[in-house]
Amino acid sequence: MKKNMLSLLKGNYLTYICMQILIIIAAVLGLLNPFFTKTIVDDVLQGGQTSLIVPIVLGIAGATTGRLFLRYFAQMKLESITQNMVLVLRRRGYRKLMELDFEYYDKHSTGETMTQMTSDMDSVRQFFARTVFVSLENIATFLGAILILVFYINIKLSAVLLLVIPVVAILTTHMAKEQKKRYRHLRKMHADLNTVVSENIWAQRAVKAFVREEYENRRMQRVNEEFRDAQMDIAMTSRKYLPFLQNIYGIVQLYLVFVGGGLVIQDVITLGDLIMFNSMIWMVTGPLSMVGALINEAIGSFTSYEKLMALLEEEPKIISKNTIKATAVSGKVEFQNVSLSYEGTTALKNISFVAEQGMRIGIMGQTGSGKTSLIQLISRFYDPDEGVILIDDIPLQELDLETVRNSVSASQQEVFLFSDTVGANISYGNPKASMEEIKRAAKIAMADEFIEKLPERYETVIGERGVTLSGGQKQRLALARAILKNPAILVLDDTTSALDSETEEKIREALSTNCTDKTVFIISQKISSVKDCDMILVLKDGKLIQKGTHKELLLKKQGYYYDVYVHQYGGDIHG
Repeated sequence: MKKNMLSLLKGNYLTYICMQILIIIAAVLGLLNPFFTKTIVDDVLQGGQTSLIVPIVLGIAGATTGRLFLRYFAQMKLESITQNMVLVLRRRGYRKLMELDFEYYDKHSTGETMTQMTSDMDSVRQFFARTVFVSLENIATFLGAILILVFYINIKLSAVLLLVIPVVAILTTHMAKEQKKRYRHLRKMHADLNTVVSENIWAQRAVKAFVREEYENRRMQRVNEEFRDAQMDIAMTSRKYLPFLQNIYGIVQLYLVFVGGGLVIQDVITLGDLIMFNSMIWMVTGPLSMVGALINEAIGSFTSYEKLMALLEEEPKIISKNTIKATAVSGKVEFQNVSLSYEGTTALKNISFVAEQGMRIGIMGQTGSGKTSLIQLISRFYDPDEGVILIDDIPLQELDLETVRNSVSASQQEVFLFSDTVGANISYGNPKASMEEIKRAAKIAMADEFIEKLPERYETVIGERGVTLSGGQKQRLALARAILKNPAILVLDDTTSALDSETEEKIREALSTNCTDKTVFIISQKISSVKDCDMILVLKDGKLIQKGTHKELLLKKQGYYYDVYVHQYGGDIHG
């Protein structure tokens, strides 16, 4: 259930309210200066009471200084409160992003998430730090001036306000309704703009390699223009209303010349009253002219708040509930009629197999056959739609999620490396590992030989996403990271696709020697990578179409595995 926006101030309610009270007091102090002006005109200039000059000057200085001090103190305190609020909010948002499942990231773009974590949070902060206090300051000034005009100066002179205020109320209500949907559209365009920019920063090598700079420039131009158009739409809507709101002062001034001047001539009011009235009218029309801008700010903040709450209230579907927290997992994996789909598209259908502890399982199949989906189910990144997955004969959902994730380690074809040292990247899944353990994992992955040639060896800082390394080097670091985690189940997802045959063979031999107690899943399109596996699974369109050892699948002399073998080895079944 969505919380009230004020809930973000939890723990600071009283302080926040006190600061707003100070703002109101400062606004009231601002109402005193017109009284001093009236006294100067009526009593000093026309009445000759020169003894009042010093008290008036001191009064003006005191009211002005007090107002400035209260506003400054309140604003600084509000800044501190709201900055801390965003600090907590961003921490909550980031933790939520760490909790959410892959399914959430499948449906939400990077730009959308970046917008939530940056501009949306800043927009909400601006609401509490500026919009609220400016609104209260204007309301206090407006109401105070109205009361003075009606009850102190002259009700006839103030009658125009009875016509002005309803008009302002109607205009601002209509503007608010129109702007709300436009701000939602603007925010979406902002998220799209973020997505394009972030994608192009990360994909610069691909863009340049395929000479797609012009295409990406056009793509950026299109999104940029849509963002501009969304902003212009909001601006044009404001322009329909703001001229009326901002020109109210001119209308009131015109009324003042005729009615106010006549009342002075008739001695109904004094010249000081008229000058004071002129100052007070500004204190009425000034806040009125800001109504449109403040409403725009508030609507933008409310839209951002809705999006933030959508993130913070998102709940992961993959959770630990009444689960068994095993201290260790041996590595037996069993699929019983498992099916999985993504938004109505079938990824896996009725998959069944058993992998005993210590077995090596090869997985082959064309792109989109469901190989990676099968592996993601073992790590419980998704839950199957049908069927049961068991680890050590325990249904996966009954095992504590942390236990499951700690028991599985994956090295993938597309490697993500952090902008950190080589050693830190290898030990990412096992941060307490010693340097000896890090080096041992690197040697098994055949990464030690190139690491030792780096300027600072294991302390060398690699670029963002590992851009300073070759594809093969990144894959070997990822493999070392997976090995160092020391899991019961090791997944190699096309881990050696960027490696030469000799290095691949050395890695296979090292894994065979050092990972005998682990259940190893090897996803590859190379026969050489899977031919020594205890069992090979062949997938097509999400279905398990072949299962057996290398020899068993070759002896059938038909099917996908045999066709791939013939293509790679030219039909030599002894290869």
